[in-house]
Amino acid sequence: PAAGSEITLLYSTDSGMTWTSGSAIPSTTADPLHFHPALSLAQNGNSAYVGYYVQQANEQIRTDLAVFQLADKKAILKSVCSLSSVAFALPPNNIPDPDDLESTVNYDQILVPGYSLGEYMGVTTDDSGVAVCAWGDSRQTWDSPVDSYSPGSHPQADVFFRKLSVK
Repeated sequence: PAAGSEITLLYSTDSGMTWTSGSAIPSTTADPLHFHPALSLAQNGNSAYVGYYVQQANEQIRTDLAVFQLADKKAILKSVCSLSSVAFALPPNNIPDPDDLESTVNYDQILVPGYSLGEYMGVTTDDSGVAVCAWGDSRQTWDSPVDSYSPGSHPQADVFFRKLSVK
């Protein structure tokens, strides 16, 4: 848990015969975990965009976008910016099962325990090279029924969208 995690970009210009040395989006003490990346190349092939989730030290989640310059068989991290203006909490998805104390359940009984964000990070570029991003986050809340496994107010997953002109 103290090791953190990072996303590393590798690429090949010769159909996988050789690969670049990796260029990382480093984790920090404040932002120890990066996960669920989505990748897109600019149409000119000179830039790569990586959208991803960040779990902060306070356990809140946010979304970021990293821009890499691809040149001379290197991927150089040029910038990182926020996709979203807010961080959010994850919904209760590992609740002890009152009927089986060795198991957990998701607040949404249809979903498997531990499932929350899904595969909702997406990045592409438009014709002008602008990054177009979509992601799921839980900034909104909803109230679950009083007789549920986890009654009260909880994060509600929604999909968000943003276009960014980043260099």
